[in-house]
Formats: sequence, C-alpha cells, structure tokens
Amino acid sequence: MTKLSIKIQINSLTQKSTDSMAESSSTIIQSPATYWQPEPIIQESLSPTIKPEKQVDAVAIALGIVLLILVWGNERANFIKAINSQSETTTIMASDKFRQKIALEALSRVRNGENFRPGVSAQCMFWVRSVLESQGIKLPVSQHPFDEGVRGNVAAPGMAQSLSGSDIGTQIHRIQDLKPGDLVFYFNTYGNDPPGSITHVGIYVLDRKIAHRPTASGRVVLASVTQYKFGVAIRIHDKFLKGKSTKS
Repeated sequence: MTKLSIKIQINSLTQKSTDSMAESSSTIIQSPATYWQPEPIIQESLSPTIKPEKQVDAVAIALGIVLLILVWGNERANFIKAINSQSETTTIMASDKFRQKIALEALSRVRNGENFRPGVSAQCMFWVRSVLESQGIKLPVSQHPFDEGVRGNVAAPGMAQSLSGSDIGTQIHRIQDLKPGDLVFYFNTYGNDPPGSITHVGIYVLDRKIAHRPTASGRVVLASVTQYKFGVAIRIHDKFLKGKSTKS
C-alpha cells in the first residue's frame, strides 16, 4: 500500500467521523424532548376576577332594585293619598247625610201638621233648635251674628239671628247654593228693627222650599225660599254634627 492511498483512507475516515458527529449533534439539537425541561409556573390570582358579563348583570340588578324602590315609594305615596282622599270624601258624605236627616225631620213635622207652641208668637228659632236637638245637635248662641253690624250683638237663644254667625257654620250667600239641612235667615220680616236685621229663620228642605214655624202663632208649614227677603244661610259645621255640644 502506498503512502498516497493510506492518506486518502485516513482522510476518508476522518471525514466520515466528522460527518457522524455532526449528524449526532444535529439529532440532539433537533430532539429537545430527550432532555428534561421545567414546566411553566402558572401563578394564580389571589383575588377572584369577575367576567365582564357578570359585571353587567350586577349593575342591571342594582338598577332594578333602585327602580323597584322608587316605584314602591311612589305607589305607597299614591296609596296613602288615596286613603286620605277616601276618608275625607267619606266624612263629607256622612256630614251631608246628617244634614239631610235634619231636612227630613223638618219635613216630617210639616206633614204631621205640628203645632209648635200654639198661641205664642216669635217661635221660629225655638222650633229650629227643637228640630236640631231631636238629632242630637245642641248649638250655642253665635258670638258674631250676621246682623251684628246693624243691631250689635244682641243675640239670645230664641232670637232669629242667634245661629247666623260663621262660628256656627259656613255662610252661604246665594240661594242657588243651598243644600238640604241649611239654616236660612231673612231680613226684616216684621217689627221696626234697622234694615238688615235678621228676624226670621227656617230650614231648607229641597226644591227651593223651607220648612218654618210662622212668626204668628200657627202650624209648621212649607214656604218658598224667596217668600221673604233672603239674608244669609248657614251650613252647620261638621264638629256640631258629630254630636259635640258647646255651652251657650
């Protein structure tokens, strides 16, 4: 064997060895799975996170609760208002019915031909008081009768103007506003009293009619509300209709 062939073989072996090592190295590099690698560390959050959709749900629920409170509060206020209004209406109706009973009592006395205190004149107010007292209503003498400006405060229980003041009831100044049970007062039906003096009284019943006991001795009768000179009417205050008595 010549030196040249040996050199060629040696070079060939050297090249093969080099190629083999390169191939082995490439295999190691391309197959990292053969080596252990640490698993990635997943760090958990210490505070739970709320997903966006859950946050929207929470806001919607909160708004719904607020709206419910507002609606409930409004409904409660309306309910209380309705109850108060109903109570007030009931009171008004009860008062009107009480006044109607006064008118019915006066009318029944007319139909029965009542002869109130026969032979005694000037009994109109005493008769009105007797009708009221039959319904449990005892009224004081007005401290400011309607004709106080022309006669002074001379009212007494039996005088026609003794129930004509605003301390007894609401003053009604128009005939068309009268209701059953109102007390109707008239100017200057007799005597020589100053103009504007109240001298007669009756009880309004219905259809522009009053029940009254004539000034002269006579039975209780019906008369037109315009038969005499209309002065004023009184719609008795509710506090008296409830049976509350006041000393004269």
